[in-house]
Amino acid sequence: MEEEVSREVKEPKGFERLCLLVLDGSGSMQDPNPQASMSKADTINQCVKDLIIGLQQHKYSADLLLGIITFDDTVDRNPAFPITPVEEIDINNCKFDPMNDLNGVGRGGQTAIGDALEITYQTALDFIQDPNKQYPRSAVLLLMTDGVNNAGKDPEQVSIDIHNEIKAKELKGRLRRVCCLGLGDPNDKESLDADLLKRIVTQPAEGPKPNYAQTLDPEAIVDFFTRSFVNDLGK
Repeated sequence: MEEEVSREVKEPKGFERLCLLVLDGSGSMQDPNPQASMSKADTINQCVKDLIIGLQQHKYSADLLLGIITFDDTVDRNPAFPITPVEEIDINNCKFDPMNDLNGVGRGGQTAIGDALEITYQTALDFIQDPNKQYPRSAVLLLMTDGVNNAGKDPEQVSIDIHNEIKAKELKGRLRRVCCLGLGDPNDKESLDADLLKRIVTQPAEGPKPNYAQTLDPEAIVDFFTRSFVNDLGK
């Protein structure tokens, strides 16, 4: 008798959850990642591909969408990778390097975290409030940076404004959370401003299911990306 293989049963489409990845394309992303034998930008490119592979196998894959906004000292209003159903993304024909190749956008400047967060929030707001939507919608903002804010608006004030608006407009159930990956050695306190990044995410920043993580390990990055996106799906 052939052994039965346990497979997760796919759910029919019943809602739409958007993950907006906000990827740092500043000059330091071309530096090597000592834990991956490649640059930090190439690490993120591969991690995004692995994230998509996992999401395409998820039981709620029909409900998931992904968009990518890249930034350095400037941010484009339109996603560098347009909002696309996860099941329709062909990773073999896509690149997710935040410095190059995303819709012809080249990066390499300084780091404007506050500006990136503000524009991404507005993009998410447009998505969840679209009057023509056919399903209930929610969104997650997932920021990745390898440095400190040195251009544009104050990220902490932007975060305060965002969370105040979510509360005032009763959007908490739809704009689920702001998460952040600090792409750096957890033991290197000088590599990025971890304290700031912990303050700009939706709390809790630390604990069993934190909205902040700091690592260079590709497997840990994919795990954090995945959990940030799909945590609480179906509830």
